[in-house]
Amino acid sequence: MKTIVEKILIFCAEEDGAALTEYIVLLGILTAGIIAAINLFGVNATTLWSSWVVWILGVTPAPT
Repeated sequence: MKTIVEKILIFCAEEDGAALTEYIVLLGILTAGIIAAINLFGVNATTLWSSWVVWILGVTPAPT
């Protein structure tokens, strides 16, 4: 039966856990960046989209 110390040493020697942690951190940073971009440009994107609707269809969009 392995001791707890041996199990910890084996876990530290494996690189799969470290790689997974790095990918999770990267995913979190990308998600935060996307949310920030949507919050920053969301209003401008809505205004731009509405102006395209007016230009393409020639109708005024309903107020939101």
